[in-house]
Amino acid sequence: MINNIQKFLEYSSESSNLKDYSIIISKRRINNGSIFKIKPKKQKKSLLIRYTKKVDLNTKAIEEYNKKKINIKKIKFNENFLKEPYYLS
Repeated sequence: MINNIQKFLEYSSESSNLKDYSIIISKRRINNGSIFKIKPKKQKKSLLIRYTKKVDLNTKAIEEYNKKKINIKKIKFNENFLKEPYYLS
């Protein structure tokens, strides 16, 4: 039990540090204007699943979503978003 509490406290602390670091980097990007150079990616609306009401999200909707062919390996990762990354240990 004590071990789990310790892990939770470490996780909370690391999460807080990551949040602070992210805010600092974002502020730096806003101040130097580099945030405006990030090119947006167009979303494929057909791959999204959105419902406004809980009753609309049913088994049929989930089955239709699971039938869609989504290949994560084809998605190219933009490494520009990883400038000065901070990894949780």
